[in-house]
Amino acid sequence: MSEIMGRTDVAVHFGMEPDAPWHQIEKAVYEGTDCGAWIECTDVELRVGSIVEGSDVDCQTHILMLPTTSKALSEALDAIELEAPEIWNEWNDETDEVRR
Repeated sequence: MSEIMGRTDVAVHFGMEPDAPWHQIEKAVYEGTDCGAWIECTDVELRVGSIVEGSDVDCQTHILMLPTTSKALSEALDAIELEAPEIWNEWNDETDEVRR
């Protein structure tokens, strides 16, 4: 599996052209995940996470030090996809007390 060295490789990972603008990559990640995940990239790391609407809790932020692999990025996004509905269900269970 190829290493993700930066923004160019992240774009390719999501099926985009290597020179895709970063805002398009962010949009692809958001729209390509059920939970609306976000992604940030610096020279040394990728960060991925998700805001869980309807709760006061966000998903755990996954920090991937560069270089990393497509597999590691996919695993981080998969973990977020699993965590987001659990958080939403916990905060929106009608049998729980009202949270403030």
